[in-house]
Amino acid sequence: MVDETKKSSGATATVFVKEGDEFVRVSTNALTPEGKRGVGTTLARAKACEAVSKGRQYCGDVDVLGTPFSACYNPIKGGGGKVIGAAKQIETLITDSQQNAALVEESAAAAASLNHQADQLVQMVTVFRLKGVAA
Repeated sequence: MVDETKKSSGATATVFVKEGDEFVRVSTNALTPEGKRGVGTTLARAKACEAVSKGRQYCGDVDVLGTPFSACYNPIKGGGGKVIGAAKQIETLITDSQQNAALVEESAAAAASLNHQADQLVQMVTVFRLKGVAA
């Protein structure tokens, strides 16, 4: 799913699974400096984490290793509307506020698509249970 997002839009995409109070990266097309996928790391406890924990979308500026980006985070909800994960999409570098506004709008649409794909993934893997996460 994240590789399809990269292929179709050039965007960086990540899927997180909620484990307790943390959101852990389980799928991403973002690479570490060593060239490996950044899975197993957690979402920083900032505005995006706060929003998706409450079941809300967050679109705005994020800092990734000192570089500003425009990103959207969408909650992934399971049965009963409980937040079980999050989907993130980073579009591009921020260059000015007008461009940023357009990119945030585009990111929101792309993130909604990624969120839909994540929902489909959740439905496909409902037979699996994560340790400590209720079904």
